[in-house]
Amino acid sequence: MTNGLSLLGFVGSKTSVFSGGLAAVQGKLVQVVGGLLVGLNLGLLLFGFPFWRRGVRPPALSRRHWAVLGLWAGPALAVFVFGHIGQVGYLLLVLPALCLLLARYVETAGEHLARSFRLTPGLATALVAGVLAAAHILTVALAPRTAHALLNDPVAASMVDLRDNDRFWQAVPPFLAQYTPQEAIVLAEASPWGSFRHAGYYLTDYRVYGLGNDRYGHFGWLYESFGGQTDYSLEGRARRQMLRPTAARYAIILDPKIARTLVQDAPTAEVLATDYRTIWVIDLQGVETLTFEYGHVFLHGPTLPGRADIPRAIRDLRLDAGF
Repeated sequence: MTNGLSLLGFVGSKTSVFSGGLAAVQGKLVQVVGGLLVGLNLGLLLFGFPFWRRGVRPPALSRRHWAVLGLWAGPALAVFVFGHIGQVGYLLLVLPALCLLLARYVETAGEHLARSFRLTPGLATALVAGVLAAAHILTVALAPRTAHALLNDPVAASMVDLRDNDRFWQAVPPFLAQYTPQEAIVLAEASPWGSFRHAGYYLTDYRVYGLGNDRYGHFGWLYESFGGQTDYSLEGRARRQMLRPTAARYAIILDPKIARTLVQDAPTAEVLATDYRTIWVIDLQGVETLTFEYGHVFLHGPTLPGRADIPRAIRDLRLDAGF
């Protein structure tokens, strides 16, 4: 019960209509509609079939049928639109109900096709179902390339391109094996789409630090994972400072979002792990402390510049006020 309430507060405080207003509702509505477009695909056209083809009657459902479908899909859709939807996969709760309704429209379209082309009703219905199945197969086949073309973040695109995501995590452990667990630490994004949880699972010999925003919007070091153990918690608070482990010489960054937070022009090396995703290696020689302010990571040490020496073009001007 306590964990459930914590989860509700954590996600609801950012996405519900009560905290985000109409803007939050609009964002989730776009996500829900987009997910349904992918899930129903060309089947959506059949819902309009009775309206743009005269003489075609929509399938008749009893009030009891509509009530069952409404009770099935309605509450879930209300939560997704006005509360929270973490990922479109949750729409699998309501897609079966819509597919049951779609089946009636497939049957109606098949009957009309049979009359128009003198086919048997069974064959005509099978042809309609075959076209819908082919559209789904084509969508799945083209989805990875489309995601990488439309999304700027390869980590977000890899949520669609599962094969690329698998190739990346097959490449990460052998790459880390070049460094001893004492001389390398791992910095990963701690978010639903970040690498922290994966890194903690695959890289148990290395210290993995999860960076991100806590439930209050503060950016910093949230979690640590080592030896299969983690302090991951919904109540994690962003810590503003991290002392470099004494023997650590390199920081391995797995997420482009974290790599972009570095303000100092630290010596880095980029390694392409797959066709799309990159691993960054930062030389921590001369670094004593990592500090987190306003969504940025600052590297501090006797041989590195302070904030006053950072070129204004890459400084967050809010750092000038009181820092």
